[in-house]
Amino acid sequence: MSTKRDGTARKGAGSDDNAALPFSSEFVPVPPFDRVPYFPRNWRARRGSSLAAVCVRLLLRLLSRLMPSHELGAQAFVDGTRRLIQRSARWMPKTPPGIAVEPFLIDGALRAYWISAPGVSSHKAMLYLQGGGYIAGAPTTTYADLLWRLSAASDCRVLAIEYGLAPEHRYPVASDQALRAWRFLLERYEPAALALGGDSAGGCLALSTALRVRDLGLPLPAALCLVSPETDLTGSGASAIYNRHRDFVIPAGSIRMIGELYAAGASLEEPYVSPVFGSYER
Repeated sequence: MSTKRDGTARKGAGSDDNAALPFSSEFVPVPPFDRVPYFPRNWRARRGSSLAAVCVRLLLRLLSRLMPSHELGAQAFVDGTRRLIQRSARWMPKTPPGIAVEPFLIDGALRAYWISAPGVSSHKAMLYLQGGGYIAGAPTTTYADLLWRLSAASDCRVLAIEYGLAPEHRYPVASDQALRAWRFLLERYEPAALALGGDSAGGCLALSTALRVRDLGLPLPAALCLVSPETDLTGSGASAIYNRHRDFVIPAGSIRMIGELYAAGASLEEPYVSPVFGSYER
């Protein structure tokens, strides 16, 4: 798929290859970048943005050296990871003025947040599920900066939830909560105006939620936004093995431990746990 100069998406020459995907084949218009708020518009702002990106990369490399080893045991790994993420949240950029963050409860129990950049459409929404290895992370701490930028870039409201973290809340708690949030959106928006996304473990949860939505016969999202999704909790894939000592974010050998903490005895090859093993036909 490519994008026309007027900002609308069109199919490419290989678009027939997508016929078997379980997601909507209808492409929705995307806003031209010159209409998206909060993006740098001059060389000083762009230079500042590039400097910030370099600082983030350096911070990630520093944090990776401080990541606890899975060899310490499951509980020590969880506690150490949570402490590290809580401390790193203090270094995240502050949310700029004008960003709306509205906390509320879904069904009176699931804590959720609407995040909206100024001027975005109120007729579109994205459910975004934050990462953190299923054991750490929250929308209002390490993900606050990303969520408002997603809202600005996609010209829509972003819905984030505090799904239950392992090992206190194991599968299918987070999966059920993500599905509950999706039903919440379906009651308020047309499916063609909805997107589903996430990164790392949140990307895994987003993809598995899409599989559940399809299997339940519910309307599918118009788009998926998956950022480095952790789709194989067995850690047995060729890329996971090849890069186990190259990945400076996730320590080698920790993927399977995370999977076992989350899955609570369920098979790690269950498609709703590791969606890489799922079927993607309609």
